[in-house]
Amino acid sequence: MFKHKVFVIDAAAIFTKYVLQLTFPLYTTPQIVNEVRDKKDQEVLETIRITGRFTIRKPSEKNIRKIIGLSKDMGEFSSLSEADISILALALDLIDEGKKPVIITDDYTVQNVAKSLGLSFQPIRTRGITEIRKYIILCPACGYIAQDETMKYCPKCGHKLTKKPIKTSQA
Repeated sequence: MFKHKVFVIDAAAIFTKYVLQLTFPLYTTPQIVNEVRDKKDQEVLETIRITGRFTIRKPSEKNIRKIIGLSKDMGEFSSLSEADISILALALDLIDEGKKPVIITDDYTVQNVAKSLGLSFQPIRTRGITEIRKYIILCPACGYIAQDETMKYCPKCGHKLTKKPIKTSQA
């Protein structure tokens, strides 16, 4: 199947003005647009809107649920914002439509979840991740492993819980 290449942009692509260098169609979500508050960044948004190659789209609930489930399995859910989840889900929607999306982001958590799904990403100012990581939420004092990654303190001893990588795989 022939695939059209498109970019799914994170807010960093707007803040850095990197979007002005991109030539393929651009997609983002209302959650990302809501993060753009600075007047100069809003001007960047308006500039790319004028090109006619920019689409703001809400992702499907089906793919939002998929991202939430996978990110929980990876121990990354608590590190993702609603905007992060939205661009990952939108990328899945675009794949379902036969497009070849590349997510433009410097966010390592977004990159980690994207890589685990086989989604392409392109960092802006960072090198980007090279391996997929899974995490657990662990008490460094007593070794308690939290089942709920949103927990902040150990129910056994009261220590602050930490996020620890448990497995890495080259991908």
